[in-house]
Amino acid sequence: MNITRQLARATGLAAALVISAGTAVASEPAASAWTDEQAAAALYAAARTHADDFSRLLQSRGMPRLQDRPALQAILRDGVHGLTQSAVTANRRDTVLVFYHHDGVFLHIWAATAGRVAWARVPLSGDELAQRVAAMHAQLRVPGSARGVTREDADEPAHTQADASALAGAADWLFPAPVAALLDAPGIDRLQVVPWGAIAGVPFGVLPRGARVLADTHAVTVAPSLNDLYAEPVHRAPSPTRPFVIGNPAFAAHSGLARLPGAAREAGAVAALFGTRPHLDNEATLAAVTAQLADADLLYFATHGIVDAADPLDGSYLALAGDDRWPARAIQHARLRRGAIVVMSACDTGRGEVQRAGVVGLARAFQLAGAAEVVMSLWPVDDDATAQLMPRFTALLREGLPADRALQQAMREQRVRTPDPARWGAFTVFSRPVMSP
Repeated sequence: MNITRQLARATGLAAALVISAGTAVASEPAASAWTDEQAAAALYAAARTHADDFSRLLQSRGMPRLQDRPALQAILRDGVHGLTQSAVTANRRDTVLVFYHHDGVFLHIWAATAGRVAWARVPLSGDELAQRVAAMHAQLRVPGSARGVTREDADEPAHTQADASALAGAADWLFPAPVAALLDAPGIDRLQVVPWGAIAGVPFGVLPRGARVLADTHAVTVAPSLNDLYAEPVHRAPSPTRPFVIGNPAFAAHSGLARLPGAAREAGAVAALFGTRPHLDNEATLAAVTAQLADADLLYFATHGIVDAADPLDGSYLALAGDDRWPARAIQHARLRRGAIVVMSACDTGRGEVQRAGVVGLARAFQLAGAAEVVMSLWPVDDDATAQLMPRFTALLREGLPADRALQQAMREQRVRTPDPARWGAFTVFSRPVMSP
């Protein structure tokens, strides 16, 4: 199919689809009434905007602009069915890909499995979208001991009593009926999300769906970009064998950072799984970390995560011993072992500066450095609950489970011990397509 012909033939649109300066603005009839060609035209506009924004995001971080755009090529060739050609949908019969795009007026949602495609749209302003996600996080605040400091933007939306029900109806607008039908199709138990803006902060696993939550039925992964899902999958061993584990660093007294006894127990438990020892206290230095980058296939940090949305590259960092810190800017220029898994068992490590193509912060820095999978958190995590959850995740990972399934199983087990989703649902997997023997 030729996208120019698709746009020209989409005569059922109430107003023309306008593509200008990399932004798609649409005023169509209800998406459920779209033809395949109309949906393909809107999808192409969304995917192009996403690719342009992602390219600018890379350039803003000192990385080369995006050159190849296989997602756009697939959509040009096959229309909406180009989504079925991504690495996750083509190689996994158990996965549904959900791609979000916001055009300023509507939240557009496309879903694809190996053989089916669905789409829908929800009337929602950009401000309302941000407020809904912020309200979810307000509902998931963890009192007491947490592993991090988040410096929020001054204009973050105020939270109200409505926060208490922010999660209750979220699945309805994130998964409208046509999309939910694919999510709930027989044999589909993995969800691959390509987020847009604030949706990168949605805690998908804790979303209520009837009497259950999404983590009961689906393992969730967040993709760095739509384009990444069309790249050659990263190949790695079935399970890590060469871990490097940091826990409870001895922070400088003037840092104001509290020690984390739970992180020390966690690091010890994780290292013991592999018959090695963790780097604790004064051994948890930046020099120790950088010395292991080329060799370790699992980098594990149980420490404080500092997030600064206003200065995500230099103000966001992992806190290490003394005055040592590893900021996002330095991380993204590191060179990790190919196929490495990074676990940031710390607060807010999936947050940062929210841009349309995603979040600028620590998780993306590790992905740019070559990590195949990054396990990150979406809010301040409880020290004690995390010390139970994450060693179990690592044990399942060592047994050969993929990261998304290992995290899903560990969260379900932790939910039995601590039912509050704030204490078991903060973590998610940020990943490109991964294949293991």
